[in-house]
Amino acid sequence: MTYKTISLNSKAYQLLKKEKKDGESFSDTIIRLTTKPNIEKFLEMFGVLKNDLDDQELSEFKKEAHQAWN
Repeated sequence: MTYKTISLNSKAYQLLKKEKKDGESFSDTIIRLTTKPNIEKFLEMFGVLKNDLDDQELSEFKKEAHQAWN
């Protein structure tokens, strides 16, 4: 396996560290965050939208977002 060294500023490192799960390498974390649709993370970033939708609308939004990512 080939390895590359990257530099992160302190803020980027702390944000990545928060996303890292127990037993997961930083490489695994980056791959997980960049290759899988993460609807909950998406909605968290756009929290206002989540607050404006009822349960049925939120469910439909998630379904459509999954389809768009695939």
